Amino acid sequence: MRRFSEYSKAPAMSGAFLLPWQWLALCWFAGIWSTRHPLPAVAVALAATGMYLRWSVQGASTPAAVTEAPDSAEPVSLQISQGSGYRLAAWARPVLLPLLLALLAVAAGYGAAVLRTTDASELLPAFVEDRKPVVVTGTVQAVEPALNNRLQIILDDVWCDTGDQQVPLAGRMVWTWDSPEQVGGMGEAARPGPGQQVSLRQRVKPVRGFLNEGTWDSGQYWRDKGVLWRVWTRGKKNDLRISGVPSRIWQWREAVRMQVMGVLAPVQDALRVTAVQAGLDDAADSAAAGSRSKAGSDNEDGTGDTADTADGGAEEQAGVAMDSWRTLVPEKGNPASVIPALLFGDRFYLTYERMDQLSLAAVSHSLALSGMHLGVMAGSGWCFAWLAGWLWPALYLRLPRPKLAVLFAAPLVAGYVWLGGGSPSLLRAALMFACWGVLLWRNRPRVLLDGVFIAVMLISLWDPLALFDLRLQLSALAVLSLALFLPVLLPVALDCAEWLCGKHKGSADADGDAEENTAAGFRLSRLASHVCRGAAGLLATNLSIQLGMLPVVLWNFNTTSSWFLLNLLWLPVLGFWVLPLCLAGLAFSAFWASAAALWFQAALLPVSWLFGALDWLQQAGWLIPHVAMRPHWLSMAGYWMLLVCCAFRFGGVAARHARMLRGGMAAGAVLLLLAPVGRMVTGMQDVVTLTLLDVGQGQSVLITLPHEQRILVDGGGFGLAGFDTGKSIVTPALTWHMPPSLALVANTHPDTDHLQGLFYPLRYFDVDRFVVNGDKPSRSNAARLREVGKGAGVKPETVAAGDVLFEHEGLRLEVLHPPRDRGRASSNNAALVLRLVRNGHGLALLMGDLEKEGIDTLLASGRDLSAEVLVLPHHGAKSSLVPRLYDAVRPQIALAGTGYLNHWKFPSQAVRDELVKQGIPLYHTAEHGQVRIVWRGDGAPQVSTFLPAP
Repeated sequence: MRRFSEYSKAPAMSGAFLLPWQWLALCWFAGIWSTRHPLPAVAVALAATGMYLRWSVQGASTPAAVTEAPDSAEPVSLQISQGSGYRLAAWARPVLLPLLLALLAVAAGYGAAVLRTTDASELLPAFVEDRKPVVVTGTVQAVEPALNNRLQIILDDVWCDTGDQQVPLAGRMVWTWDSPEQVGGMGEAARPGPGQQVSLRQRVKPVRGFLNEGTWDSGQYWRDKGVLWRVWTRGKKNDLRISGVPSRIWQWREAVRMQVMGVLAPVQDALRVTAVQAGLDDAADSAAAGSRSKAGSDNEDGTGDTADTADGGAEEQAGVAMDSWRTLVPEKGNPASVIPALLFGDRFYLTYERMDQLSLAAVSHSLALSGMHLGVMAGSGWCFAWLAGWLWPALYLRLPRPKLAVLFAAPLVAGYVWLGGGSPSLLRAALMFACWGVLLWRNRPRVLLDGVFIAVMLISLWDPLALFDLRLQLSALAVLSLALFLPVLLPVALDCAEWLCGKHKGSADADGDAEENTAAGFRLSRLASHVCRGAAGLLATNLSIQLGMLPVVLWNFNTTSSWFLLNLLWLPVLGFWVLPLCLAGLAFSAFWASAAALWFQAALLPVSWLFGALDWLQQAGWLIPHVAMRPHWLSMAGYWMLLVCCAFRFGGVAARHARMLRGGMAAGAVLLLLAPVGRMVTGMQDVVTLTLLDVGQGQSVLITLPHEQRILVDGGGFGLAGFDTGKSIVTPALTWHMPPSLALVANTHPDTDHLQGLFYPLRYFDVDRFVVNGDKPSRSNAARLREVGKGAGVKPETVAAGDVLFEHEGLRLEVLHPPRDRGRASSNNAALVLRLVRNGHGLALLMGDLEKEGIDTLLASGRDLSAEVLVLPHHGAKSSLVPRLYDAVRPQIALAGTGYLNHWKFPSQAVRDELVKQGIPLYHTAEHGQVRIVWRGDGAPQVSTFLPAP
């Protein structure tokens, strides 16, 4: 084995750009990852083990190559044989030990993840299966403000009172509290804190996401946190009671937050803002008095606000705090909602619309407290260290500037973590900064790379399942990208900046005399050079991070933004202007509210400009997402391999490694193209697939035909504010390894649970044709449909029985219902009924929400209804049970789109009994998650489900 010092001095691409324990850490990570993604984990483990073994063998074989040659021929032969024996012995030892350690690391990671995984397989309590409300009591463990006036509260030690008995629940519960300001008229003061007891009456459900292949499972996210149950309430309903005293630390932080919220009220009042900008003169006092009198007359209906925190007693401050709750109710275009988000991680006042807008502009991450914000704190520590050295230069002789910066930054980082509520993302980022600080203090090289490895290793040792947290993945990838790609991109960017500045200077010299180059002009030239170099550094940093995180962003969000360069303007403004001024306002809010208001108002100026610019871009139609294909893991691995090898190849690596790098780039290119080529080959095969997506209580069916022709029938939908079924469920499922294109989109009828999930694909996919049954949707859905048609140019086409929607190589999609002269049938009974036919043989029959009246009409039409797969009408409701339908269709398989523990208990017991009587197996999304039916050639349909069939 080689010494540690040999690794730190070795060339980057000799295999030692990672230390031995870091290769083993990768094996540990792979073991954890293998519990859910075995194939990618095995690939990472093999690659890490191979690189580690290569370096170990290189180190063992070096002594034999430098043996001094003797004079005679006979000793030469003897020396060679001795050297060969030495090599064999030296080769075996460093190979077997690293291999054993790598296997142990993988096994340890796998075992730790399995032991940490929460078992949620126990039987549900009877009151949960019966959908009955119970009295829930628990102790508040954490409070997380969420968008649009919501709180997500984690409860521990949960008990449920059914009236007959008290039942303890294993695990924690997440309580989503919508509009908590309505509780008891207490406004924001009603927020519970850790340590308090909560009692409420509501239905309890297990946490569960939408179970579709290759998509994010929100239920698993909560289970990783030990949360197994969920409840939802609004306002003061549900017999809500909060008792007890929260923890002292929570009270201190809440006192600071309420102090700030009391100052923010006058900042949002236009009259008061004008007065503050004018200097708080007599006009300000009269304007504020007029505002207060108006607020007093409006407060009865909740539309007014009181706003004078500059000079008042305790009662006045409390009144302002109460009114700030109403004043800060988020509205689109409200910049003040950014202040609590930056200071406390409190996004309670931000709206879904505003966050979607920021996401489209690729700057939403700036409002989620993370390592970037702690970087501002660390940068402030560096500035304080520079200032101390400027005031006392001899200080650097005792303590170098990097170490002094660590001392100044440590309390700032710790204070901001406390201020932000100690969220997991902040704690993990603080741990990374602590690791970097320790390495700097010990004068260690490779601070960036080693620090992130140490931090992630410590995090995974404490909680192995934290590796599945997207925020940790993005943070670690951002740091690794800076360590790998910034050294390559930064010199190029700086050279370009120097060229631009030099060209500008040359043109200025040519236009003027030498005497005109005054000292002021020289200083201006230096300032322009510094600005250009700073912008070049920001550009190189942003590109490095974007390049490294691109596959993960595409996989998780399946969109890209053309406005990511906006970060070059916004992030410096945020770091050097908005956040420091917000912190200054926070400091002044404790003793001088008027000055705090000035600081906050100054901080809001660039925020207002940003929001105004985004509003204009959105109205102009330029702020739109670009939906992309979600890559296969092989493509992701190939992309990173190609990128890393290119970075080392063009980063000045020794020529002796060029051949290996070229081989790595070739292998990366092959892996990058392997999945798309495989998809094209599969698409040419004679395979038909019908996929019933899990969209909750709704229906969405995807039909995939040869040559990648795809048809989407319905999209599900809930009609809930802030949750777009098409964006969050349908689009990720449709773009998994496939491009965002559809040959046909059909809406069987315009009910929300069938239509709403189609808006996003219709707007942002490449859609050839969109057909409907001709019924009018609700007013809100009609408005969305008009907006989609205007933006995408897709117009709905009404079809009826006898139409053929698709026909190619013997495959047909026929419309069987409704008839063209359908009369005044209800929306459900006028739903489209579609039949997929192959060479005259029925494959599948999709019934929409047809009820008995519509089914009787369909049966009376005399059309051929036979099909191997029947998608049950109306989600398997009893109102759609007509046994004669099963006789006419003669299906081998029945499917139903149903929500888990849905209120209507679909599919109904009567339908289940009839299917059992006729020997037809039933698969529905509430029990099986996503259901896929595959026909290969003329073979029988093959069923696969996300969850194993019971």
